[in-house]
Amino acid sequence: MERIKDRVRQNEQVTRITLKRLLKYSDEELNTMAFDGAYEYMRKIFGTEEHFPLTTEFWAWWRREWASIDAAFVDALRLFGPNEIHIRDRDEPNKYTYLVNGLAELRTWYAHYHEATVDNRHVRKDVVDAVRKAIIYNIKVKVS
Repeated sequence: MERIKDRVRQNEQVTRITLKRLLKYSDEELNTMAFDGAYEYMRKIFGTEEHFPLTTEFWAWWRREWASIDAAFVDALRLFGPNEIHIRDRDEPNKYTYLVNGLAELRTWYAHYHEATVDNRHVRKDVVDAVRKAIIYNIKVKVS
C-alpha cells in the first residue's frame, strides 16, 4: 500500500513540475488557486457566501481531487513543438481541436478545467457530512 501511495505522490510531483513549467506559476500561486477553488466549490454546494469550517477530511479529499484534475489537464495537452500546444476540452473529451495561443490562453484553459461545478467532482458523502457537522457546530457556538 505504501508503494502505491509513493507512486501517487511521485506522479503528483511530476504533474506539479509540468504545470509550473507550462503555466509559469509559482507554488504559492498554484496553492492559492486550489485554496480559493475549495471555497468556491463549497459555495456552489451549500449556496451561501458563509466562511466554511472546512474539515481535515475535506482538505485531504480536496487535495486529491485537485491533483486528479491537474493530471487530467496535463493529459489533455498535446505538444506539437515548443510553441504549438493543442488541448482537449474537458467537455469534449474525444477532440483535440483547440490550438492554444499563448500563455494567457493556456492559463484560461487551466482555470476552465478547475471550474467548481458540483458535477465535475467526485463528492464523497462522508466529506460533505463532516463539513455539515462542522457548520452546525459553529452555528450552535455562535448562538450560545
